[in-house]
Amino acid sequence: MKVCRLYGDGFSLWFPWWRIRARAGLQDLRLHDLRHSFASFLVNEGVSLYVVQALLGHANARTTQRYAHLASDTLTEATEIVDGIVAAQPRMVTSLAAAQGVHVPSW
Repeated sequence: MKVCRLYGDGFSLWFPWWRIRARAGLQDLRLHDLRHSFASFLVNEGVSLYVVQALLGHANARTTQRYAHLASDTLTEATEIVDGIVAAQPRMVTSLAAAQGVHVPSW
């Protein structure tokens, strides 16, 4: 068993990571890529961006937004939620639009 080289106040992950990537055939994968995947998986499963921000240790929510990539399925599901609300409450939507001076065509 090889011992990792001491780095700062801990051990370097470089050598074990290099070995893991080689065995998996993923030589181009970076540890940083896994942070992006982690954030994207959570956000696409409905976990709050603020929770993901805390888990990643980001001080700024904008940084977390750059990490979390929404899948097209997630975006489609969100529009279907709105479609369902509009379909269930057509009068309310028309009333709100009229109150804001927006013309809503009747289909």
